[in-house]
Amino acid sequence: MRTAVVVVPVLTIAAAIGLTAYQLHRSRAVARADRVSPPECGVRRDDLPPAQRAAAVATIKPPPAKQAPPTYAAPVGGQFLTEWNDLLIGKGDGPPMLFVLGAGDLNGRYEWRMPRVARVMAEELAAVLDDGCTAGCSPAADAARTAAHAYLDGDVEVGIAKTRAWDTDDAGITNHMHRLAMRSRAGAITVDVTCTCASWTVGMRMWNDVTACDATLRDKGRVLATYQPRVRAMSDKESIEEPMDSYDQIVALPGGAMLVTETGWEYSGDNVTTPARKTVPRTGPHWR
Repeated sequence: MRTAVVVVPVLTIAAAIGLTAYQLHRSRAVARADRVSPPECGVRRDDLPPAQRAAAVATIKPPPAKQAPPTYAAPVGGQFLTEWNDLLIGKGDGPPMLFVLGAGDLNGRYEWRMPRVARVMAEELAAVLDDGCTAGCSPAADAARTAAHAYLDGDVEVGIAKTRAWDTDDAGITNHMHRLAMRSRAGAITVDVTCTCASWTVGMRMWNDVTACDATLRDKGRVLATYQPRVRAMSDKESIEEPMDSYDQIVALPGGAMLVTETGWEYSGDNVTTPARKTVPRTGPHWR
C-alpha cells in the first residue's frame, strides 16, 4: 500500500513535466514560424513585435525602380555649343571675337583658338553620333563615328587659318560677311572647319551678328559627315536676333541621311504679342 502511495504522485509529476515540455516545444515552433512569415492582410507592419517587423521587411521586396527617360535640356556633348558660345555666337554689340581678328593674329597670338574649335566640334560630332546610335545605326553613320573617334585619338596636325570678308545684298539689306576656315589632320582623317558671320544693321546703331559653323569629316578625301550645330533664334531679318536656349545638332551623311538631335528647350509665345517662355525639354535624336 505504501508503494502505491509513492508511485502515483511520481507518475503524476512525470506526466505534468512531459506536458509542460511539449507545450514549450510547440510554442517555440510557432514563434519560429511566425518570425519568417510576412504580416497577415489587414495587420500593419508597425503593430508587429520588433523581431517579426524586421523579418517582414526582409521578406517583402520593394518594387523595381523605374528608369527615367533621357532628357535633352542641354546640347549633347556640349563642347562646342557651350564652351565656344562667347567666341563664335553673337552676343552683345559687335561680331564675335574670332571674326574681327586678321590672319596675322589668328595664326600668331591666337593661333591656338581655331585648332581648339576644330577639336571641340569633332568631340561633339562623336558624342552626337554615339547618342544617336545607341539602338544601332547605318554603315555610313558607323563609319563617321569610327573616324571621328580615330581623329580624336590621333596625332593631329594643324593647318593655317584663313580669313575672308565680303558684302552681299539681301533684298536691299547689306550683309557684311566674314569667314574663317581651317583644316586639321590626324593620319588620313581630316576635319575642315568653316565659320561665317553675317552682320547687318537694324535701325539706328543696332546690328545683328549671326554666326554658323560647319565641320566636315573626311577619310582620304571622302566625305563621311558634316556637322552643323545651330542655335535657334526668336526673331527675323528686320528685328534684333534673340538666341534661344534651343539647339539643332545636325549630322548630314552621304546619300542624304541626316541625324537631327533637338536639344535645349521648346518655347511658347512669339515674343511679339505674347512673351516667349521655356516649356519642356526638346526630344533628342531623330533620323531623317
